[in-house]
Amino acid sequence: MRTSSKQLLRAQAFDSPISNPVVISMIQTHTGGNWVKTRQRSVTPGGFQMKQEEDGMDAGHNTEVYGWIAVSSGAGSVGGSTFEAIVTADAVTHNPYTVSYSASFSQQPAVFGAMQTFDGGDPSHLRLEQTGSSSCKVFVEEETCSDAELAHTTETVGILAMEPNVSTPHPC
Repeated sequence: MRTSSKQLLRAQAFDSPISNPVVISMIQTHTGGNWVKTRQRSVTPGGFQMKQEEDGMDAGHNTEVYGWIAVSSGAGSVGGSTFEAIVTADAVTHNPYTVSYSASFSQQPAVFGAMQTFDGGDPSHLRLEQTGSSSCKVFVEEETCSDAELAHTTETVGILAMEPNVSTPHPC
């Protein structure tokens, strides 16, 4: 889904309820101004709130178009590829946090993630430290424009791990 926003905080409703959703969003335009990324909170079966977060003072940003995806947590298969969507406990900080998969991946999955809360006051984003076929490690990294301290409170994180669907090229 694509939506545009200049608001600091925007409510986004789902067309129909999604049980225990994982939401991942991303800016899809560049209208100028400072560096920016999306961050969401209040993720519920009915929707979520999203804001554009800049580094430093985080005082607002130009209107941008952002895209998002929301899926129910759990494992499954789409197009022959295994996937798993996971919502962590409110426990991910600046220290590496292991997220274990219950799905069986035959190879290392592609991992997408986003914080589902904004408990800390400093602008920050999710980082992936290590990934394998049975788990990944994530942590929250704060920006350093406002201050040099990097410690971050606990956050809830959504992870979407998807087995790559590699196909053999078809000769023409």
